[in-house]
Amino acid sequence: MKRWPVCVLGLVASLAAQDGALADYRAGRFAAAHAALAAALAERGAAAPPELRANTALAALRLLREGDAEAAARPLLAAAEPEWRARGEQLLGFAAWLRTDRAVAAARLPDAEPMAWELAVRSAEAAWQHWRRAAAALPAEVAMVRNVERAWQRLTEVRAARDAATARTQQEPAPPPPEPAAAEPPAPAPAEVATAPLSAAELQRLRERLLQKQREKQRLRLVPPTDAVVGERTW
Repeated sequence: MKRWPVCVLGLVASLAAQDGALADYRAGRFAAAHAALAAALAERGAAAPPELRANTALAALRLLREGDAEAAARPLLAAAEPEWRARGEQLLGFAAWLRTDRAVAAARLPDAEPMAWELAVRSAEAAWQHWRRAAAALPAEVAMVRNVERAWQRLTEVRAARDAATARTQQEPAPPPPEPAAAEPPAPAPAEVATAPLSAAELQRLRERLLQKQREKQRLRLVPPTDAVVGERTW
């Protein structure tokens, strides 16, 4: 947004020369100008004249604050004078133009949201519609007509970029399915335990083996160690 409507800028002189807003605006001190105008607008509220609304919106646009500009300019659409309604459309068109710039920049990011291009198209369409209505109300102003032409060209470009992005998305191969997790080896089968009853001979050999181990333990307890002290207990 490089060109601004001179007709709206000239309105500041009749309203804010006393508080320096016009001087700040012309000197490029847009933040100071907007602060003074916004304070005056808040003070007057619904009774604020259309000049104050238009100039507050214009200062907000210079600061790239399209939301503040829309809030200040939208009541102009209900103004009694057709010219002020047209000025409101004009300012809202500039706000939509700014929003289009932001939306296009967001849509071109690598991690853009799926609806980013669609939002950019909607903003571009809004700018074109606002400026088209403004030009219809004030056909004698050449700048209005040029804005409509610019908005239509921009809308065509944004739509083409959206369609190209959609086509690229549809042509991208689907990601391969995740590889299945490696199956864990089966747990080894537990050793089989013999459950058949022992024979009489096997039982006898088992008793003899147990008795033999018992006798060996008793014999070892009776033999003192080689380093034992006389009179000291060894158990």
